[in-house]
Amino acid sequence: MIDPALAQLRAIGDDFVLPFQLEASGLRGRFVRLDSAAERILGRHDYPDRAAVLLGEAIALTATLSATVKFSGKFTLQAQSQGQGAAVRTLVADVDTGGHLRGYVNYDADAIADLPRDASLARTFGGGYLAFTVERDDSEGRYQGIVALEGETLADSVHHYFRQSEQIPTALRLACGRDLDGRWRAAAILLQRVPASGGEPMAGSAADAPRPDPETWHEDDGYMRAIALLATLAQDELLAATDPPERLLYQLFHEDGVRIWEPTRLLGDCACAPNKFHDLLARLPRSEVEDCKVDGLVSVTCEFCGKTEHFDDTALAAIFEADGPD
Repeated sequence: MIDPALAQLRAIGDDFVLPFQLEASGLRGRFVRLDSAAERILGRHDYPDRAAVLLGEAIALTATLSATVKFSGKFTLQAQSQGQGAAVRTLVADVDTGGHLRGYVNYDADAIADLPRDASLARTFGGGYLAFTVERDDSEGRYQGIVALEGETLADSVHHYFRQSEQIPTALRLACGRDLDGRWRAAAILLQRVPASGGEPMAGSAADAPRPDPETWHEDDGYMRAIALLATLAQDELLAATDPPERLLYQLFHEDGVRIWEPTRLLGDCACAPNKFHDLLARLPRSEVEDCKVDGLVSVTCEFCGKTEHFDDTALAAIFEADGPD
């Protein structure tokens, strides 16, 4: 009889978060692969490859980190430049508890074209910060973690965050690229030594849980072994659709023993609310909305999915009539 987790993984397809644990070392992990979801998110925009790869890594990272937190609501990752003339100004990705994943990147086309091939993340953004936000629908409120955009890659900044802010030993690999058919794919593997109390990383609920001093992480044999094994994983192996995820995990960590748990489906959908643009305009002063008219129309575009709606005088009157004249 097939394992229930494997049966569900097969039913989900190629867009998933797969939780797992290394039995010998006790490390917890998340494995994310994005096939159709990555293609939908990246393919709907004409991004230059450098911007698309960065966004692909960000959406895979967002799906991975969100799966370490128990919440009902939305998890958001935002990288924001604070420098002048930055090649990439803003990078945003979010996912809700329904698995709806989306993202966009705002960039300077000339500046990003001039970047050298080996440009670091810090140079790409010209400085700035990386923020992780958990917005809960229930009464537990909002949690946010922020770290400077440092290091060569997005993964480097995440490592820095967990080392300095959460003090949770973390190993991370991110990948994004095109397959032989030119379709975008993205993937991530995260391993963590979760606090002994059972508290979750990034949830803000385990502040009193004992955490190892980062200066002692090298003494954790299981953690150091996991880092070494992840370093042997090539990008094309991480992205390969032909290699079942449980086989890849076994090839990497078979000496520790790998146990997988129930996977979660991911969808590359923006999930725009039906009245999203209507409600957005209704929150603004009518005079400001009128100033945005071009050829008699106010046009609003969703940065995530590219959806655009146009509002003429009749539509605007319907929006603002309840509030009376501005």
